[in-house]
Amino acid sequence: MRTGRTHMHEVWMAAALVAAAWTGCGGGDDTGVNPAPTTANGGAAGGNAADAAAGTGGEAGSGGEAGTGGEAGTGGAPAKVRTVLERNVFRDLDDPDNLMIDGGFEFTGDTSFSWGSTTQSVMTLGNGAVCRNGLRCARVPLHDGLYGIFVSPGSGSMDLTIHTASMLGTCPAYEAMVFDIYSQQNLKYLFRASQVVGQDGWCEDKFRIAALPYAVPAIYLEPTTRDMVIDDVVMRISPDRSLPTQPEEAVPQAVRERVEQAREKARSQLWQRRDHRLPLRRLAPWSARFPAWIR
Repeated sequence: MRTGRTHMHEVWMAAALVAAAWTGCGGGDDTGVNPAPTTANGGAAGGNAADAAAGTGGEAGSGGEAGTGGEAGTGGAPAKVRTVLERNVFRDLDDPDNLMIDGGFEFTGDTSFSWGSTTQSVMTLGNGAVCRNGLRCARVPLHDGLYGIFVSPGSGSMDLTIHTASMLGTCPAYEAMVFDIYSQQNLKYLFRASQVVGQDGWCEDKFRIAALPYAVPAIYLEPTTRDMVIDDVVMRISPDRSLPTQPEEAVPQAVRERVEQAREKARSQLWQRRDHRLPLRRLAPWSARFPAWIR
């Protein structure tokens, strides 16, 4: 027969064996447990807690490959959304060598005198991307003419540069002439010295003009086949001062009549605005108001 003390000793021995088995299996301290990584195609699990506590993390696994984007459409590069342009409104206006008054049409309108239309009371102006220089340009319909006033030196000749464009992307055909606002005797055709197409698609025509020292000269431009756009007109004194060598061509009567309309309109505009533009001249002596050749 077992006594009570013997039975109690056996119970304590069994409890000690269970505790020892539990400790050996890691039930009390799991600092050495490092489970197998469970990520796939991603970064591997970091180092064990002991290493992390010491400040050395486990090596990161290699990341998965990035997905490839969808192939572009058959059109190739994506369509252009917008074009940003940078322009100088005073590109030729502040150039003292430009004898053309307002060659960029920036200050031309229904109250200006430098440019005008033969058939319209107010010029048709373009703006923005339609123009080559600055913000404004002139749009000339097929059955219309355009005149512009310039300043002439006392002698020699001048080089005229005109930039034109059309909606069809080709150089428009037009006639160019020079005339005197206060006389019918100086009407002459202008002959092209050269014509090139720039990278911007605008046509650049160059002309040579003999000086008109005792006149108020102007140019007359008239499209012959379709509407056109004119911008960035520049007139400068020729460096060699040589006169044009082209033979003069007779101006047809119909063209002469249209130029006469432009002459009368330009003269009327100058007469109406003479006191507004030069109010102080009325206070000057008569001998100072007019040049010597008029006195």
